[in-house]
Amino acid sequence: KEIENDLFKLISTLKPEKNTITTNFAKEKLPLKNALDSQAAIQLKTAYCNANLCLKCAIGFELLKAK
Repeated sequence: KEIENDLFKLISTLKPEKNTITTNFAKEKLPLKNALDSQAAIQLKTAYCNANLCLKCAIGFELLKAK
């Protein structure tokens, strides 16, 4: 458990990745502050966006509702 906490602290201090996925999240005004955020965005893209499950994702639902 202590190692997990240390890893979360470490990844929270790293800069977010810069790639197509993170750039597209940033364009939608969803700032990625650290590597933990960018990994979360990549996971959301893989699990929800790629599977067309936008309405099951809180972010996707809000983005579609706004349009």
